[in-house]
Amino acid sequence: MCEILYIAFAIIKPNKMIWFWKGEITVNKKKLQEIIERHGKWLRGEDGGEKANLYEESLRGVDLSGVNLRGADLRIADLDNAILAGADLREANMRGTVLRYANLRGANLSKSTLIEATLIGADLREASLEGAELRGAYMGRADLRDARLNGAQLYRASLYGANLKGADLREANLNRTNLDYTDLRGVDIRGARVEIANFDFVDMPYRVVQAGPFGTFRTYITYNIDADIIYCHEFGSFEGSLESFKQFLDRVCPSAFPDGSDNPWRQEYMAFIAMCELLKKIKLPE
Repeated sequence: MCEILYIAFAIIKPNKMIWFWKGEITVNKKKLQEIIERHGKWLRGEDGGEKANLYEESLRGVDLSGVNLRGADLRIADLDNAILAGADLREANMRGTVLRYANLRGANLSKSTLIEATLIGADLREASLEGAELRGAYMGRADLRDARLNGAQLYRASLYGANLKGADLREANLNRTNLDYTDLRGVDIRGARVEIANFDFVDMPYRVVQAGPFGTFRTYITYNIDADIIYCHEFGSFEGSLESFKQFLDRVCPSAFPDGSDNPWRQEYMAFIAMCELLKKIKLPE
């Protein structure tokens, strides 16, 4: 007998302290400029170069627009209200860094580490966060319009009330992410993993349903009802219409095993397809 299918959501409540530093700036302007210059030499492989180490430093409100701090150590630094617009922060280690209300518009944070960082109210419009590690990050009310988050790891991150209008979330990991009250209009979530994500009171132009667990790997399937697109990670990474998914299952998940016994996984998938076909017929009021 196949398992009962269910749609599961969870509200993630952070259980760890958010770091809020209150100290004065610990690096003066001259010293900071020297650190940035030595870091540039380090990046270019020149003599006298040294990787920037701003671990635990307080840099509140500092203007670092357009600076190149690629690969720098900014762990647990206090960058509240800092201006980092257009900065190059690729591969930087910003684990636990405080960036509340920071201006990161157009900044490049690709493949950076922002695990449990605090980005509440930050301006991340048009920023690149491709492949960034954002597990457990606090991003409530952040402005992420047109940001690139494809391939980003957002497991257990909190995006409560964030504006993600037009953001690119392809292949992102949104498992157990809190997306309550977010604006997801125009978001591209093709191939994204959204197992047990929370979508309460979300502003989005289409209906999405998720169910599971399915198959031998006990994965979840996401179906965009209005766009008629299924995302399934059980057999590699399937993305397509409901009809094409049925044809796909005929090839990879036949109704019986080679020994003639029934395939229980097939029954699960067919039950999900039947549910989706029913949901497609339901017309919501305008």
